[in-house]
Amino acid sequence: MVDVKAVSFKDVSKDGLKDIIIIVDDGYAGQGNAPLATVYFQKADGSFANDLKLDQEINDSKNNNDVKTVKSYLAGKL
Repeated sequence: MVDVKAVSFKDVSKDGLKDIIIIVDDGYAGQGNAPLATVYFQKADGSFANDLKLDQEINDSKNNNDVKTVKSYLAGKL
């Protein structure tokens, strides 16, 4: 079972467009619930793109517990 823990619409890439951070608790990730974060970056045409490699980095580094932590991690990457 997957439960949505947080959804945030913030301009994390500093391009003036709203990006989406989604954090879910994944009950299938072993013991208990493990948070998983994903980020969708808005493009100029209004569509959104996801960088799977960046998502993996966020989750592998354990910077995925809450929106503030994800934003801090992204500030150092973007």
